[in-house]
Amino acid sequence: MGQDCTVDLDVDRANVTFDYLETGYTPCENLVCILSPDPKSDTKRREYCSKACVSNADCSESDTGLVCRPVVFDANFINTLDPAVRQRYLGDITLSNYCAPPLP
Repeated sequence: MGQDCTVDLDVDRANVTFDYLETGYTPCENLVCILSPDPKSDTKRREYCSKACVSNADCSESDTGLVCRPVVFDANFINTLDPAVRQRYLGDITLSNYCAPPLP
């Protein structure tokens, strides 16, 4: 967890303002790949393998810098997705806690 990955989405990575999550990301060993804005990074974004969590301890915070926090999906965005795209990237996920950079 925490290793680099690349979310397979056509987004402006220089201006990421919220989390993007891709499920079924094989290089992450059955984890997910998340693209997040990272306020501590000069590039203002970070893509990394993550997993569902219950507490910060699940995220190895001291090693990865990631904390356990909600990754919320915008309902309006989800409803605009083609059903096949929605299933490919989200499955049945709409809200969960994942290891991610702390919010400012």
